[in-house]
Amino acid sequence: MAGTSVHRNRLPSGYDEDFVNAVEDENLCLICHLPLKEPFQTRCGHRFCKECLEEHFRRQGAQEKPITCPADREGLDRDRDVFPDKATERKILSFAIKCPSDGCQWTGELRSKEVKSLFYLMAL
Repeated sequence: MAGTSVHRNRLPSGYDEDFVNAVEDENLCLICHLPLKEPFQTRCGHRFCKECLEEHFRRQGAQEKPITCPADREGLDRDRDVFPDKATERKILSFAIKCPSDGCQWTGELRSKEVKSLFYLMAL
């Protein structure tokens, strides 16, 4: 049970940022409905956050079910039919976000926040 609650606390795994413009549906995870974080695409053309898709596969494995696409239930081979979508990742990282703090006027690309967070973590 403890492991299950840990996974629930991690989801949703998409970007929960204050985007300057609305994010188009094609850039939203079909599981968590947030902008794709580390997007993966299936051979049937559906996109998911890496963590969302891994959690879906983990649950299917725990239930001893075959691996399928969460969107259309088409059978998948994890090694051949699921791959990182780097083009979509670059696109999403270029989207403008706003600072969520009251009074802060900062806006910038999502990738800027990712870089700042990395430098902050390295300094710890």
